[in-house]
Amino acid sequence: MGNGGDLLLVVDSDESGLQQGRALAALLGCECVTAGSSAELREVLALRTPTVALVAIDMSEDQGVGAMLMLAATANRSPTVVFGNVDARVLASARRLADQHGLPTLGALQRPLSLDEAELLIAPALRSGQLIAEAELRQAIDEQQLLLYFQPQVALTTGAIRVRGAEALVRWKHPQRGLLYPAQFLPSFERSGLIGALTDTVITEALRQAGGWSRIDSTLTITVNLSPRLVRDRQFPTRLALLLREFELDPQQLLIDVTEEPLRRDYERILDVFTRLRIMNVGLVLDHFGTGYSSITELYRMPFTEVKLDQSLIAELPHNREACIVVETLATLAHKLSMKACAAGVETDLALETLRSYDFDYVQGQALCEPVPAADIDDLIRHWHWPQKSEPLRRAAG
Repeated sequence: MGNGGDLLLVVDSDESGLQQGRALAALLGCECVTAGSSAELREVLALRTPTVALVAIDMSEDQGVGAMLMLAATANRSPTVVFGNVDARVLASARRLADQHGLPTLGALQRPLSLDEAELLIAPALRSGQLIAEAELRQAIDEQQLLLYFQPQVALTTGAIRVRGAEALVRWKHPQRGLLYPAQFLPSFERSGLIGALTDTVITEALRQAGGWSRIDSTLTITVNLSPRLVRDRQFPTRLALLLREFELDPQQLLIDVTEEPLRRDYERILDVFTRLRIMNVGLVLDHFGTGYSSITELYRMPFTEVKLDQSLIAELPHNREACIVVETLATLAHKLSMKACAAGVETDLALETLRSYDFDYVQGQALCEPVPAADIDDLIRHWHWPQKSEPLRRAAG
């Protein structure tokens, strides 16, 4: 049995796809069950409740779509990744069909599967993080089991790309469970009250890393995600100022990434924290822009300097006309409010060129470079920092 009882269901009539699914389950450290037809899937669902499903939509006789609808009809409605040997428009259409039937989708991938990309999509949906004891959480901090990966953020300029910095992404190298992703352990840190200690650890290591980048260019930025709890912590700006001085970083090199969810309450306290950060010249990024309940309102209520469009919107580019209109409009709105516009989750070259035509300031995603360990980010930034570089980052990283 895998970590936390997680079960990956793989549905594909092609044995090579089933083998890739089994390899993915081993990589994720969870149990795997397979179904090669609609009949087999029906038998599996009668006995088991998968945590996550991986469904090939290009199965014969329309069984792939049928498998999605069968999963949508279950009480559990397991989060699903769709894949197949079809173009991006068909994959996007399959995701919309799943959404219409209430089946949550985590992403869409081309065949043959990239296990690294599949792992990135599926790992956050696993339940193992819900079972982590407080003693293990403290041990993770005390024994430095928490690692930082970095995903470059690229500035789009005429005829070239240029790294402006990177986003710090925390991972946990658990001694028994292997590499864990944030969704697998952050809820446990939140419930235990240790989220402040975790965030301080991440920010300290991120600023330490960014201090080394200053030898390349003192304008390179580091983006760090802020816990909803710390958004309300009036002492956080003071602690942050001490760290910035310790690592000799200009506050303008730091961007704090926040989601809209915590902004729904404690408005006065959050405005206090944000105002202090902006007085320090720390940048503020509103993440998942365009998907929240009142994102546009928050743009002029809070002192944000940048908006980051959610990957669920970017994934539709350039084939979905309505998505193109929304993305271009939101970027224009940000610019009219004197903010920068960043796109996250850019997975194709076509999406990248579309964003360039919409005058996006920054982009990040698999089309450029996947998150890399701290040991690799310095060389990658040195190689790609200069404006004359214009080939995709992934070629330098790979």
